[in-house]
Amino acid sequence: MIQEKTASFLSSRHSKLVTRGLLFLVLFLVGTARLSPTYNAGAKFPLHPEAIHLARSLAFHHQFADPFRLASTGPSAYLSPAFPAFLALLIRLFGTGPQADFAFRFAAAAATAAQLALLPLLTEFVGLRLGAGLLAWFMGILPPILTFPEWEMAYAGLLAVIATILFWVVLTHPKARFGWSASLGAISGLLLLTSASALPVLLAWFGYSIWKFRTRVFHSGRWAAMVVLILVLIPWTARNYLVFHRWIPLRSALGLALEASNNDCALAGVRQSEASGCFFLHSPNHNPAEADRARTLGESEYNAMKLRDTIAWITNHPRRFAVLTAQRFYAFWFPNEGESLREEFTRRARRRERLAIYLATILSVPGLLAILKAKREVGGILASWLVFFPPIYYIALFEDRYRYPILWVTFVCAGYSLAYFATAVVRRLIAQPISCCVGSS
Repeated sequence: MIQEKTASFLSSRHSKLVTRGLLFLVLFLVGTARLSPTYNAGAKFPLHPEAIHLARSLAFHHQFADPFRLASTGPSAYLSPAFPAFLALLIRLFGTGPQADFAFRFAAAAATAAQLALLPLLTEFVGLRLGAGLLAWFMGILPPILTFPEWEMAYAGLLAVIATILFWVVLTHPKARFGWSASLGAISGLLLLTSASALPVLLAWFGYSIWKFRTRVFHSGRWAAMVVLILVLIPWTARNYLVFHRWIPLRSALGLALEASNNDCALAGVRQSEASGCFFLHSPNHNPAEADRARTLGESEYNAMKLRDTIAWITNHPRRFAVLTAQRFYAFWFPNEGESLREEFTRRARRRERLAIYLATILSVPGLLAILKAKREVGGILASWLVFFPPIYYIALFEDRYRYPILWVTFVCAGYSLAYFATAVVRRLIAQPISCCVGSS
């Protein structure tokens, strides 16, 4: 009898895994077809921006160096290494012709499709039900959501979804010990080597885990997450210390990014600053004087100098800094690279995508509140991405790509809001004739 029950349980569990796997595959294939670029026989692998400069240096010269277009500045830690290393692999596999250009764009589309296809599995797994995840997937596929092949956004978002699922397993499942915890550490390390902006989120998770388990955290395999995470980061951090003789755990671009964002002529976003000419004055990619200074000082010292200049400017211009920060906060949650939201809707190419993001952002607020009420721990994990990931972008020149690694959280919360509303309406419609009948009797 016990053997029959065990076999039945294993069979149902296996069937559920197969069903989930097939669902993911179907959604992934549909998403990939929807987002996939067209093949251009005349295209070549791009030359810019910095991630591609680093990838070409790595592929052709076996050095992680020279991120800027106007000058060779030597060894670099300007960007986290995972994405440039991936691009270098594409170059090694496909060269720099049309095949490489297609692979470059297709990979970003596939990563975005995989990220969206995981959302129904995520919502079902954490108890938010399948419908909310399917609605979240639909919000990303229908417009469709833009991909950013030249930046790490799609890959960071995919890793963030996987890390969230693994964190939930480690946090809530008693038998999820060493293997799951080690997987969480490995994915988290890869995420940090792709997008350093995820660090505050992971620190919040670590702090919550310590608080929740207290002394028990070291009596299970959960400690493996932190150990594996450190092991993943050590080679890159050690390399940076040996090369630059200073501690650079993830990347060194903070100084330049903030100085170009906070100065006498800075505006809220990159596009506006480019239009005014301010951005080009501060960029070693456009200003020969800045490129020469970066080459003379070396990348590490150049960025350290820029960070000191930024702190001094903010100290002397607190009101202007506050205004820029408020404008960037608004632009992050309602992405626009023009002068106003109205201007965004004059650009037909991205009108549907913008509308989907704006509506999802509004719907995500009641959705997150409902999740926090129904499942506080799940809501807290989702909220950690919305609270701890964006702050660095509130003080840097805005680009809409910054939102995309956590756009999936907005879709999940908005999807839950819609599913919650639809369920309430259906229940009311079903209950209405019953109440009528009861009343008439």
